[in-house]
Amino acid sequence: MRYVESKGGQQSASDERKNIRTDIFIETATPDLKFEDISGDLPGVTIEIMLLPATNKARRKHKGSIGMFHQRNLNFLKSAMAVINTEVKPSVGLVMKPEFKIELPRNLKEEYANIVSLVGAGLMSKETAVKQLAFTANPEEEYERINAEATEAAKLLQPVTSAPRPSEYLEK
Repeated sequence: MRYVESKGGQQSASDERKNIRTDIFIETATPDLKFEDISGDLPGVTIEIMLLPATNKARRKHKGSIGMFHQRNLNFLKSAMAVINTEVKPSVGLVMKPEFKIELPRNLKEEYANIVSLVGAGLMSKETAVKQLAFTANPEEEYERINAEATEAAKLLQPVTSAPRPSEYLEK
């Protein structure tokens, strides 16, 4: 028994699957991210561009149906709170609007290198850099430690003036 198949039939089926897959990703604004396609450290801009359709879709949803859903929940909670505790009734008129932050993958190596180069060029203070790097819970304290270490290092590099000069040893 033989199957009747047109020339290039398998290639045509393969191309159709590929086109359908591409159409699905485009129509649903879903990024087609596969580990095979991503290698090494991607620049932050590349990551943002790759995820742009999905990010725009999320922003539209936050302004639309999801945002309204959360706004209704907040309004209900304010009303319920006023019924439970009548002293908070004046706060029912407060306007509360939910804000959403869309987190994207970041290239931390690139961000840190940019901050270091800005400090080196004198375009950013060390204090601002410590705050932006966010390696510590208390950036002000960390900045003070950095200044103390720099002061100590500067003291070690200063020439010692109280020690006798070698010529004084020769005179004795």
